[in-house]
Amino acid sequence: MILPAILHIGQFVARYPENDFPKFNRITMIVLWIVAVFSVGYFCYSTWDASVKYHFTAHHWDFNAENVSRTIAIIIFSYVFINFLAIPIWRIIYLKGKTRWIIFAFLMSFLVGGTVPVVANLLSRDGYIERSIYLTSIVLLFMAAFFIILILYLNFSVEKTSFMLKIVGITFVTVLTIMQVLVYISNQDKESEYDILSQIYMEKVLEGGTVKGGIAYILKWNREDNSFDQEKFDSKLHPNLEQIEIDFKNTLLYDEIFNLSEKDFRESLTKLMEESHRNFGGYKYSIINFLKEHPDLKDKTLKLELNKELSRLGLHVFVTSNKLDNIFEEDFCTKGKSYLENAQEVRMFRVALESRWNDCKWDGKEIALSKLKEEVLNYFRPFVPSFTRYYRKKDVGNHSLHYIGFIKYNHKKNNVSEVGFSYRTYREFMHPTALKQILVLGVVIVVIIFYFHFFFEEVLSLR
Repeated sequence: MILPAILHIGQFVARYPENDFPKFNRITMIVLWIVAVFSVGYFCYSTWDASVKYHFTAHHWDFNAENVSRTIAIIIFSYVFINFLAIPIWRIIYLKGKTRWIIFAFLMSFLVGGTVPVVANLLSRDGYIERSIYLTSIVLLFMAAFFIILILYLNFSVEKTSFMLKIVGITFVTVLTIMQVLVYISNQDKESEYDILSQIYMEKVLEGGTVKGGIAYILKWNREDNSFDQEKFDSKLHPNLEQIEIDFKNTLLYDEIFNLSEKDFRESLTKLMEESHRNFGGYKYSIINFLKEHPDLKDKTLKLELNKELSRLGLHVFVTSNKLDNIFEEDFCTKGKSYLENAQEVRMFRVALESRWNDCKWDGKEIALSKLKEEVLNYFRPFVPSFTRYYRKKDVGNHSLHYIGFIKYNHKKNNVSEVGFSYRTYREFMHPTALKQILVLGVVIVVIIFYFHFFFEEVLSLR
């Protein structure tokens, strides 16, 4: 319903303070409504039999139809451009005096409340920002924009509005905005609390303690003999072992790199890169290229700058992984190659893949397209330190099992472990707080809308 909402906001501006061009406004509204109806129909038709996927960073289900979603996102952006930018500019040019500046203020509000979330939507689908950030921004910025619009309308409207309406309206929007900020801060605190508690449970269970806190599996990898302890790991129910092994080796390398002595850091790092595993090729070539491009950096400075570079690279690797994962298997050979050829930020990953990926062959052999896609994506696994949160899943039959994993590298024992927690336990941890937030918000809305005016009417009558 976002398209009708956007077009009617545009109609509000087109008819403010008077409907100077009724025929034009009516035709514009009809055309935009027709496009909106066809867009919704196109989306429903395209996703009718589409599979679904779970967005871990935003914690919601979505259709596995990125091409359709991107098309709809572009249509939404077009509606935002027409209704939040083109129509207000037209009204600013046509109108005179104080009203022109009111429309200009509307325009600024629309740009903040409408354009930023639309751009954030596109960025979140690519992975540049988390989906949860987009969902938070759209609520917070919309509230801020409508707060400004409400203030302007109540103070400068040619229609008479009661003093009580102004009080209730301004209070309502103000409280909702404050509540949104408080809810966001509260949820971030709960996320941090969950991570800390999970890491405590992880430490205890790895030391031989009781399995609790929703722990679903425990997997250990011994570096010396390259063996796994799968006593509490079932490959039929738990995540992909090959991916976890790559994540183990990446985490081990990350911790080893930043535990290297600052003295002769460049030489030690180069030696470590020579011993890295095959799926680390993209990161390896990127690090070697970074060293070549910065010959003057040494020791502590080099270590700090490398950390910044890996953080920057990690974002682009994550985006690339999302882009490649969204390509359907039957198109992966051509579209996957085409995307990597134009992705300059991860060009070293393309170099690492050249010796193994040729047309639809992997290591010179014909393999299933699903396996080819999996092999390529294994080069784009995260390169992060111990205790980073991993979202994992396992397809079992016609449904998926979801987990949250934490990896720890034990330098003394020379092994790497992952403890996986049930995703359902995480939701059970978060939901009580969310439910309280909803109840508080509901009470606040009821009080402001239905009881606020009784209080102020009594106060005003006493005066």
